[in-house]
Amino acid sequence: MRPGGSVNIVQLISGLLFLFTGIAIYWLIRGHALPYLPEALVVHGLFSYHITQLTHQLPTFTHLIAFTLFTAAMLGGGRRSAALVCLFWLFIEITFEVAQHPNLSSLLVPSVPHWFDNIWLLDRTRDYLLSGTFDPLDIVAAVVAAPLGYLMINITEAPRVLYKSNSSQIIAIKMNRSPS
Repeated sequence: MRPGGSVNIVQLISGLLFLFTGIAIYWLIRGHALPYLPEALVVHGLFSYHITQLTHQLPTFTHLIAFTLFTAAMLGGGRRSAALVCLFWLFIEITFEVAQHPNLSSLLVPSVPHWFDNIWLLDRTRDYLLSGTFDPLDIVAAVVAAPLGYLMINITEAPRVLYKSNSSQIIAIKMNRSPS
């Protein structure tokens, strides 16, 4: 946890931008795939088949980066912490993608506890496993997004001190990086 319960606001806002980008892609291009979206709000046929195919992996990509930034915004830490955060979310993304594979999802569905049905977000687990589409390119998107998330965390993690030089009237940014 960050000292004093602080939050890195740049990481938090960046994470929100990536999350909303992913949601917008789902809504505008793959609206049928949003489990809590009422049918009246689903957009059909707005984009061509080719655009839809090109953007298919973007939600996985944006989701991984968003959640790495959210986690880093709350936890802080150095490069080692950033790497662990990215690896954690990469593992989660790959696990959920592999769980959608038809050979595996049919084995997993009977083991989903019935009490999941009474908890928001968990109540769609069976539908996710049965209706989800395994796509190896989503795994590729996650593998590409993880190092990008790591880079973004490290760029936005350094404490910044803004100051104005009296002699040259230039605003400078001092970046203090930890070696870890």
